[in-house]
Amino acid sequence: MGLPETYDFEQLEFATACNTDSMKGILSTLGQPDGWTATPIGLLLRFAEGTDSLRNLARSAETGLTMDEKAAALVCGTAQLGGLLFAIIASTFALFACSCIPIFAALGVCCARIGAATGKRRPRLPKGYQSVNS
Repeated sequence: MGLPETYDFEQLEFATACNTDSMKGILSTLGQPDGWTATPIGLLLRFAEGTDSLRNLARSAETGLTMDEKAAALVCGTAQLGGLLFAIIASTFALFACSCIPIFAALGVCCARIGAATGKRRPRLPKGYQSVNS
């Protein structure tokens, strides 16, 4: 990455060194999450963190940056990779779940038809006859 071996990474601070435009955009649009909206906004923030991670990793390869800016972009991109991994796993799970909907719908229809057909096939005894079980 073009950084010297003795570079002090401890001098970097997330708030000042990292590109968090996507996360700031979501927070400015939706506001701060409260007890009811923490989960949906949190999911969106994880996707935004993944976007910011890609931006920071791409920024670390730019040629016109100083050594400090390259180090900050590299560290921030790596720190925000959790959002990218979450986005990939959540998207894969959602696509898999959506692809299984027709299968479960067909199983539900089959079970409903079997249940309806079983109810129609029960023999009805004429009046005056008793069932063997009673």
